Amino acid sequence: MNVPPTITQQPQSRAAAPGAYAEFNVGASGTGLQYQWQRNQTDLPGETNHTIGINNVGQTDFGAYRVIVSNAGGSVTSDAAQLTLAVSPDLAIPTLNSGSFALTFDTEIGPIYAVEYKANLDDPLWVELVRTNGTGAPVTITADCAANSNRFYRLQLH
Repeated sequence: MNVPPTITQQPQSRAAAPGAYAEFNVGASGTGLQYQWQRNQTDLPGETNHTIGINNVGQTDFGAYRVIVSNAGGSVTSDAAQLTLAVSPDLAIPTLNSGSFALTFDTEIGPIYAVEYKANLDDPLWVELVRTNGTGAPVTITADCAANSNRFYRLQLH
C-alpha cells in the first residue's frame, strides 16, 4: 500500500540582506520522498532536496517559497514561506551600567548581525566585537567600558 508523504515541519519565513545567504528547509515523513521547491509557484530547476539554499540573495530571489513533497502514494505541498528584504534594525538608546556598555536591537529571522567597533573614527578598519544570528527577538550586546572607554560602535547587517 502506497502512503502519501506528510509534512512534519513547514518552511519558515525569513529575511535576508542583499548579497547574503538564505535557507529554507522542510521536514517530511514517508518512503521514497522526492522534493521540488518553487518560488512564487514556479518550479526551481535542480532544487530537489529537503533544503534549499540561496547564495548571494538578489532582488529576484525575494518571494514565496514552498516545496512539493511526493512519492508513489501521492504528494503534499508545504505552506509558503516568504523571503523578504531585511530592514535595518531599530536600536535602543545604548546604556552604561556598572562599567558596561549595552546595545539592544531587534532582529529578524534570517540575517546575521555584527557589532563592530573602532577607537578612532579616522581609523579605516572596524573590529568585530560579536556576530549573532537573527532570531526574531531583541538582542543585547555588552562590552566592558572600563577597559575600552573610547570606542565607536556600529551594527552591520549581513
